[in-house]
Amino acid sequence: MLDDSTPVAKLRNVGQVTASKLCEVGVLNLGDLKTIGADAAFERILVLARRDRTMHSVSVNLLYALWGAIHDVDWRDLPEDKKTDLRELATRLRGEIG
Repeated sequence: MLDDSTPVAKLRNVGQVTASKLCEVGVLNLGDLKTIGADAAFERILVLARRDRTMHSVSVNLLYALWGAIHDVDWRDLPEDKKTDLRELATRLRGEIG
């Protein structure tokens, strides 16, 4: 059973690269991710990627993964309406940061 102290590297949908990026932006565990939300974590990673000139590597799949990690759902199993909402959010955030 996961609790808020579970490190991001142990969350569903979060691999080594994503865990590293989350830690770099101050999201260390499930509690941190829940507190700021998937959208803010995605936005922080986009800002980091903009600085590093790697925004092309940050896709909507990351936002799916972060939302899924908070809700302990595989990102591929998200309902289509949730994916649509998250795609729209990712597009808006990329436009604001890009």
